[in-house]
Amino acid sequence: MLLDEVNKYLDDHIEWLTLLDQAGRSVVTGRREPPVGGIMIISGDSIMEVRKLLSTDPFHKNGCAAYHVHELVLNPDPVKGRLMEYFTGSEFNSNNTDL
Repeated sequence: MLLDEVNKYLDDHIEWLTLLDQAGRSVVTGRREPPVGGIMIISGDSIMEVRKLLSTDPFHKNGCAAYHVHELVLNPDPVKGRLMEYFTGSEFNSNNTDL
């Protein structure tokens, strides 16, 4: 799909990403460079929940994106580091809400 076609849905996609972030599900998101897709790390209680969330993305709904979903098992303490401690801690997890 041409970038001009994808860009028609960019504002809706960014709004969707904002909702993910506000719900506490977004860990990191970003566009690849050159702009041939993106990478997302989002939290969920199950792989099925994550797939359900991804199915609501306007890019996906309009045929602009397909997702490859991989589960991530964090390294055990103390190896996981400060960033992962934040995302697995109570402060981050208390922000998780249903979309």
